[in-house]
Amino acid sequence: MLFVLLLFVGVSSAKIKSERNGIAVCHQGLFVKVSFLNDSVLHITKSYDVNYQSDKLVVVAEVSAPATLRQEQRKQHLILSTSRVVVDYHQRTGLISVRRPDGQSLISEQTTQFTPRQDGPFDAYTIRQSFTLAPDERIYGLGQIQNGRLNQRGQHIRLVNENMKICIPMFLSSKGYALYWENYSPTDFDDDTKGTSFTSIGRAIDYYLLVGSNAASAQRAVFDLTSHVPMPALWNLGVWQSKERYTSSQELLDALRRMRRLRVPVDGMVQDWQYWGDNQHWNAQRFLNPAFADYRQMIDSVHALHAKLLVSVWPDYGPSTEQYQHLQTLGKLLPGKSFPNDVESRVYDAFDSDARNYYWHHMFEGLLRHGVDALWLDSTEPDYSGTEADLDFVTGAGRTWRSLRNAFPLATVLGVYNRHRQEPLLADKRVSILTRSGFMGLQRTGAFVWSGDIDANWQTLARQIPAALSASISGLPLWNSDTGGFWVRDFEGGCQNPAYRRLFARWTQFSTFTPMLRFHGTNTPREIWNYGSEGDQEGTYDNILRYVRLRYRLLPWLYAQMHQLSQYGALLMSALPVNYPHDVQAADIIDEYLFGQSFLVAPILRDGADGRQVYLPAGNDWIDFWTGETLKGGQWLYRQAPYQVLPLYVKTGSILPWGPDVQYATEKPWDDLEVRIYPGADGDFTLYEDAFDGYGYERGQQSEIRFHWDDVAHQLTIGQRSGSFPSMLQQRTFRVVVVSPEQPLADSPAVACQHTIHYNGTSQIIDVKL
Repeated sequence: MLFVLLLFVGVSSAKIKSERNGIAVCHQGLFVKVSFLNDSVLHITKSYDVNYQSDKLVVVAEVSAPATLRQEQRKQHLILSTSRVVVDYHQRTGLISVRRPDGQSLISEQTTQFTPRQDGPFDAYTIRQSFTLAPDERIYGLGQIQNGRLNQRGQHIRLVNENMKICIPMFLSSKGYALYWENYSPTDFDDDTKGTSFTSIGRAIDYYLLVGSNAASAQRAVFDLTSHVPMPALWNLGVWQSKERYTSSQELLDALRRMRRLRVPVDGMVQDWQYWGDNQHWNAQRFLNPAFADYRQMIDSVHALHAKLLVSVWPDYGPSTEQYQHLQTLGKLLPGKSFPNDVESRVYDAFDSDARNYYWHHMFEGLLRHGVDALWLDSTEPDYSGTEADLDFVTGAGRTWRSLRNAFPLATVLGVYNRHRQEPLLADKRVSILTRSGFMGLQRTGAFVWSGDIDANWQTLARQIPAALSASISGLPLWNSDTGGFWVRDFEGGCQNPAYRRLFARWTQFSTFTPMLRFHGTNTPREIWNYGSEGDQEGTYDNILRYVRLRYRLLPWLYAQMHQLSQYGALLMSALPVNYPHDVQAADIIDEYLFGQSFLVAPILRDGADGRQVYLPAGNDWIDFWTGETLKGGQWLYRQAPYQVLPLYVKTGSILPWGPDVQYATEKPWDDLEVRIYPGADGDFTLYEDAFDGYGYERGQQSEIRFHWDDVAHQLTIGQRSGSFPSMLQQRTFRVVVVSPEQPLADSPAVACQHTIHYNGTSQIIDVKL
């Protein structure tokens, strides 16, 4: 690193200390540190404790220091600059502003406030930092906030995790930077004409600023700071069938067998609560319910039918459980009660390492050791009723429950993930977790989050899109919802009501293009046979089945998108204004989104609608998935959308592998893939494969085949295969087909293809006749 000190005029060496990657300043008794993690990531802390150290729960990035860090004194301003960012520290006010080297202002501190208070037995502060943002600046993120908005300017939001609300004190700016507020306590976010601020309880103001070349690159930097996403098992991307709840092992098996008889694809069967018995034994983490006495046979039968079993586990224990009594004796239960309301259940202290290990022990011995494949960590906010005094409880981390409140889902899920990875008997299984809440950094566990116990109505469906996009921007890219909504309160008769069936079908279309396709809810059944029969006049059954089958056909493409997320931070669900920052018409669109690198998805969000207005972003041309028609980007159009049609477009230049017709994800090898080319632009695609489970891929056991389409030359290059793994296909067939209005393909396999390629791992160039 080249460190250049240009000038220090009139600055006391006792007050400003130059460090390898920044400066440390004492300003009126307040210790301020400005540190560069690299050329474009800043870490700023302010504390009255000279020995203050940031927490290590969320941020995992190592300090690499910028290649060049310059300091310059200009009157009362100390300027620190790298090749990508300039920091201006005002010595008189102690405030910081940040800009790009070309002079573009990014963000400026406005006021810094420390108000003394008690946090349980500890001296602490109510801390507040306000900032000045540009009037036309848009900000996205803050977690999964179901207020129907993507841009959170002008909002006051109380950031405390609860059912249906995942709170992350982070926002992404349309100016191409992200700000993460490093604090786990309940926090107030405010944005109004006076400024933008975070207010929390703690010992220090502590935040990170990540500067990108644009908003999308700044968002990807969030993963560099807090960890990337591991690859999920392939079966996680298939269908998960659930309801609240299967009341016996026989009912669950009957549902699975019926799906197999009907040839409805499924990979995961989900057992919700009370397999443990009564509420006194809430979350016993064992099959105590007599209706599940044959649970071992149930698990073996699920596996024999080529499915996986996911089981619900909560963070709280009923008073008659062994776990409650043991943890209570040790003082490792949080004060205040949790769900269910008719017993005094209490939440375990997830910040205590012994309690985490004990929690895992019972989960492993009672469930995973017997063959349970995945864990549904429900109510991880947690669902909690306590007084303000209860938050004074000092956790096993030596911090109050108040100060750690929002990080509970990260602590409990990370505890399970780490122990799962350490267990030799589970070494061949990737960790598969579904959780109702999260926090920054959760993505390192590969856990899927869902939007909680939402109501079944059209307004809620519409709000799922900006909620999902906000969660993804905030570092939680593996998002999903209860397809059809959890509570069915507005539709008398539930699945017997044609109005609800219409909502359920349109919701299924949307869920097909989310990271997880999962059917779950209460009040009415969710299995497909409750929505008609194949070929009936209404068509709801056929509608659902169509999109389930489409999901499975897309698995080779979708698994490759997961690799792009894992390796490069490319989101699966992306907001148009983030990806098309110069397209002013895309700036306010919250009811469309990009899925992976290829699809533009525009769900139907009104009952009875047979179409909708769709905006095609500028910068790309688009091909209608159903008709093969090429359409110019930068235009609005009305897309007719009969009941079985989801408005869906593919970016020109896309290359999509089309998988086999299967009943579960790994039923057939990908040895004969249809490769669809959507012409109109050059394009690239990388087919990524590994063993589809286990962690061999982390040791290099994986392969990639790169495809390139030259649109002018009409040439497809299939590159030399790189990498290998034990079960890798040595020989395979690619059937190349070019999509057109004459051959739109849609969700049907091609009748004929332009070229059949026998591939053995060596590079080939194919001249494609259009």
